[in-house]
Order: sequence, then structure tokens, then C-alpha cells
Amino acid sequence: MTAVTNPKCGYLKQFEHIVDLKSNGVHSAYIEWCNKNCKHHWGWHFWQDENSIPMRDEYGWPIRNEQSTRAFMSFESLEELVLFKLIHFSY
Repeated sequence: MTAVTNPKCGYLKQFEHIVDLKSNGVHSAYIEWCNKNCKHHWGWHFWQDENSIPMRDEYGWPIRNEQSTRAFMSFESLEELVLFKLIHFSY
């Protein structure tokens, strides 16, 4: 697991410039890259379809319905979002 070094960045931190990761998870390489290269705040969050049926594990803990969950990264800096997209999504 990758540790985020800035307490104002990371999970459930949302900023103005958002990129849809087109997946239901956040790759650790994205977090490592942001941790190392971003000078401004950044984070990731998830969106889940409100109409999805809540799922629970065998102990009753809520779990995400993977088919109806979307992952997003967000950045305080537009320049850092563009650089992130160029490096990770220009194929």
C-alpha cells in the first residue's frame, strides 16, 4: 500500500480538475506518481450509482458493487492534471 505524504491529499479529497479513470479502482502507480510529482493538492474518490443494490459481506460490512462504481482522480492544478493524463493515458 502506498502512503500519501501530504495530509491534504489522498482518499476522498476532491478538487476542481477531475479525470475519470474509467475503472472501479485507483492503480497504486497513480498514487505513487502524484505523491512524487504533484506540488499542489490532489486526491481520489469514488462515485456509486444511487440505484445500485447495497452489497454486504458475510459479516454484514458494506462492500462496493464493482459494476456500478467509478473511480476519479482530482487535482488542484490544471497543469498537473494535464501532465498526469499525458503520462498515464496517452497510448
